[in-house]
Amino acid sequence: MKRRVLLLCALAVIAVSCVSVNPPVEDADAALNYGKALMNEGKFALAIIEFKKAKDFFNEAGYTYSAFSVYPYIARVYYLSGSREEAIATYFDALDYAKERVDEVGQNNVADVMRELAGLLIEVKRIDEARYLLMDAAQLYKKADNYKALDEVMRQLDEL
Repeated sequence: MKRRVLLLCALAVIAVSCVSVNPPVEDADAALNYGKALMNEGKFALAIIEFKKAKDFFNEAGYTYSAFSVYPYIARVYYLSGSREEAIATYFDALDYAKERVDEVGQNNVADVMRELAGLLIEVKRIDEARYLLMDAAQLYKKADNYKALDEVMRQLDEL
């Protein structure tokens, strides 16, 4: 009887150790997907709450790129709800987050966010800020050998 109990306990320990579950990531994915659904339904305040939860869960789990990738969703919700300044602030928060984590986030991804932010700044007539961001994005694309994106940024700069 003792052997059976010990065997069952040993099997249970092995089974549990074989399952690699990361609850913060699962929670983050659920919050991100729920936030997307809420955004699509026009429930912007609730979507922002879910996206912020997802960002926090990804951070907790050490998923830097995933946490960074949530910022544009938050900015998009602010934009869709008419809060342009909040959207701009969120993009700047994303860039602040990425400053010390460029290697984890990726130069192309940071440059992409810079371009999104520059487009929004152009929309609200903050042209000089947009120009500086586009120049910074161009440098990142060049470092990443992304010449297609670099050419697109250079065209945007020429249009300003």
